[in-house]
Amino acid sequence: MGVTNIAPYGMTWSSVAAGSYTLTARATDDRGGVTTSSPVAISVGPANVPPTVGLTNPTNGSSFAAPATIALAANASDSDGNVTRVDFYQGATLHRQRDERTLHRRLVRRRCWQLHAHCARGGQSRSGHGLRAGQHHRES
Repeated sequence: MGVTNIAPYGMTWSSVAAGSYTLTARATDDRGGVTTSSPVAISVGPANVPPTVGLTNPTNGSSFAAPATIALAANASDSDGNVTRVDFYQGATLHRQRDERTLHRRLVRRRCWQLHAHCARGGQSRSGHGLRAGQHHRES
């Protein structure tokens, strides 16, 4: 990987692909003595994949008589983590957000939230933004 002869001894390993690796360091002294460190196992995981979210109710093109109370429902999942929150928006206005506990109760009991909203955004447990499916809003 690399060699350095300037203390403090170190280097940067860049563009490491996903995978498992075993690292060691080998030191050589001024009289030719050589020793190797104990191995250190590391893993480099893939980049964070954003969650997916899609409104399941109301459906696109639905019409309501004013003043309306609209039951909102969304499905959200995360292929490499857990969805921790779903936010409901009308345009750019946040109307309500639901955390993991509320989301879990909703999924188990099939409850609907009554809000005036037209899109949903999913959050996830690891850093990362992004959404797919149905109407959605992406945070910059």
